[in-house]
Amino acid sequence: MNFIKTISNTKHKKPFRAILPILILATLFLGSCLKDDDNNGYDSQTIVSAVASVNASPSMQGYDFYTDANTIVNTEQDFKYDNQIRYKRFYSGNREFVIFKAGTTSSPVLDSSLTIENGKFHTLFLAGPSDKLNFLLLNDGNLEKASSGKAKIRFVNLSPDGGELSLGIKDATALLASNKKFKEFSDFQETAAGSLKLDLTSSNGTVLKEITLVAQDGYLYTVYAKGFLSGNPDFKIDLNTLDHYSLAIGFLQN
Repeated sequence: MNFIKTISNTKHKKPFRAILPILILATLFLGSCLKDDDNNGYDSQTIVSAVASVNASPSMQGYDFYTDANTIVNTEQDFKYDNQIRYKRFYSGNREFVIFKAGTTSSPVLDSSLTIENGKFHTLFLAGPSDKLNFLLLNDGNLEKASSGKAKIRFVNLSPDGGELSLGIKDATALLASNKKFKEFSDFQETAAGSLKLDLTSSNGTVLKEITLVAQDGYLYTVYAKGFLSGNPDFKIDLNTLDHYSLAIGFLQN
């Protein structure tokens, strides 16, 4: 399995964007007869799923990333902070995910068995400080597109020391997500597509970060808090976004 970095500013023509959700679903289910990316010899033609991976652990440390003894990220392209791996096919059920410090194989820093649900997309986050690494696996469902004129947004708190965090659209009356503790997350919420000014706020209402998300009509996004509220200024608290349909482009090319 090859490591693929996402390109945040990739542009696609509107006709392609319009049919992308349909192509994604067709590829997931019609592609179920294809060989498992992990090459583990599974012979089922029905138990296929997809997993995207994100390193949200704030440190300079790079990692080698394996599943079921097969490489997701190799030593030449180690899994660094903020790196994203696009959706790749996985066979469903219990799968072993293992993290090593880059260039080592003797002692894993994280080894977990996680359950991949049949026929669904998933996002796997590497979270926590480097001395307390853990995984957070989220079920993305079927990436069903938002209603016309809308986008879907989900919030995840991956700031180890940020406390309870909320995400809202500037000047909106309701929050997209409220008072989420570390590794807590909201459901996907529909909101108007377009240029959205998003505010990350602390439990006392202090605005910690503002970003602008240009939300495409019908698209799905995860917005996650990352970094430290206090401590290392190189990894200060921030917001980052995942465009799930852009993450699925690599999946379509498998």
